[in-house]
Amino acid sequence: MNRLRTHDFSQFVLTVGGIIIGGFGDDGGVEFEMGADVGEDTVGADGEVTFSRNNDKRMYCDITVKQTSAGHARLSAMAAIQAAQPEILPLPFESFNPRTGERVSSEYAVFKTVPGASEQKSAQDRVYRLMLPYPKHIGPSTIL
Repeated sequence: MNRLRTHDFSQFVLTVGGIIIGGFGDDGGVEFEMGADVGEDTVGADGEVTFSRNNDKRMYCDITVKQTSAGHARLSAMAAIQAAQPEILPLPFESFNPRTGERVSSEYAVFKTVPGASEQKSAQDRVYRLMLPYPKHIGPSTIL
């Protein structure tokens, strides 16, 4: 039996440093990317194939917010505080979609890329890239 599936981005919850982030961009919200492939394959001169597992579990998270949003102001402030610290103190990170049950969390979020200033005729999107060195991902594909 087929059933209609729905998506409602307004139910998605993102927190960085324990603070709720909202005010997402026109088309973007939050995108995750693994730091590396699962492994690397090589082939020897005699044709024997070897697959070496990659133990790089890093994950990158791109957060797209409107420049006029509270989310942009909050992320900008957290990035500035983290950058000013002599030793980078980690920020807790968590995203959760109650519709799918997918959850990504990390005790150690680090700002990798912070957007520069830019002004246009209308409000623009700003993208922050966070590095999650030890993520926990629960959902359709699970990393624990």
